[in-house]
Amino acid sequence: MIHKKGLSTIVTTLIIILLVLVAIGIVWVVIMNVVEDSTGQINTNTKCLSVSLEASSVVCSNETTCNISIYRKPGGDALEGVKLIFENAAGDRSLTAVDVSGNIAELGTSKSEVNTGISNATKVEMTPYFADESGNENLCPEATSSSFDGFSG
Repeated sequence: MIHKKGLSTIVTTLIIILLVLVAIGIVWVVIMNVVEDSTGQINTNTKCLSVSLEASSVVCSNETTCNISIYRKPGGDALEGVKLIFENAAGDRSLTAVDVSGNIAELGTSKSEVNTGISNATKVEMTPYFADESGNENLCPEATSSSFDGFSG
């Protein structure tokens, strides 16, 4: 006759406890990653609420090149830069954003000569962005728009 032995109650209990601890660890890691990602987005959105920009002057020297002065109102943290998207009267938009990098001090103005990427631009959208701890750009969810007279050559 063959004697069959099963796992003892103690060994079975230890295996179940170990499996529960592993499951808790996996759930903990997933939850922490979600919370950390959300915290970074909340920080960026909070910074964005206190930043206000306006295009104080946009003068186009030809059909695709404009000199833009961006004025920053008081409030908010230091910017990493501003992304610009241009649009013309026909509704055509530039395919890539023009990057004006660097902080614009509060109550300060940044002047740049930019290639709009389209002909006869008449509107610009300005989206400020910040850098996270890793140096990645975090764009603000809201853009500020400003209309201007296009090139009249």
